Amino acid sequence: MPSAPSVASIRTEVVDLMSDTTTGAYTDARVNQLIARKLSETYNLLVGISEDYFITSATITLSANANSINTSTTTVIATSVAMLKLKKIFYTDGTLMYELQQMNVNDYQHEYYNTTTTDPRDFKWMLLGKKLIFSGKPVSNTSLILWYVPAFNDALTSTTALTWVVPFNWTDMVVYGVCADLRERNEEDPKYFTDKYREAKQVLVDEATNRSLAQDYTFHDAFHRWQ
Repeated sequence: MPSAPSVASIRTEVVDLMSDTTTGAYTDARVNQLIARKLSETYNLLVGISEDYFITSATITLSANANSINTSTTTVIATSVAMLKLKKIFYTDGTLMYELQQMNVNDYQHEYYNTTTTDPRDFKWMLLGKKLIFSGKPVSNTSLILWYVPAFNDALTSTTALTWVVPFNWTDMVVYGVCADLRERNEEDPKYFTDKYREAKQVLVDEATNRSLAQDYTFHDAFHRWQ
């Protein structure tokens, strides 16, 4: 299995394609900044196609008599990167997991919101700004399991390995995008690299779409019994 690409290996490809081995306009630090920008763009594109490529989990605690958690200060989530998207929340009693249902602002009722209960299985949740708000309060500290997509971490160095679990080539989009940006910054014609970037992006979209080949099951009223 090939090793994971790094910022340095991507930069090497860029320099090779630009036919420029000098520093100056192509200093490592400057190229690294452009690489980080294109990596972020590629990451968000893949998340938009299927967040499952990057989804992860964390166990957090909803404190007794509390009905909210600040996601920006929760240690498990905010240790290195922020949470980009929240997919599911489960309550666990240590043995079983129960998925909590999402609510929206229109579902909010003040009386229900302040209810204290020994059974959090019926709690609903919503994200409001940086706060994760629940429809009730547990009587004791309660473990919750979050499935979420972390935001792209742009704290990169040349040796940063990009261990994305993506089973196809995504680096071409980054390489050609950086080359096009460098051409534009030098007031040179970026068309060749812009065209290659668009081609690589379309290939990536085509390969990343429909990750799961599992059949979607639907009900069909073959005998018109539901009319």
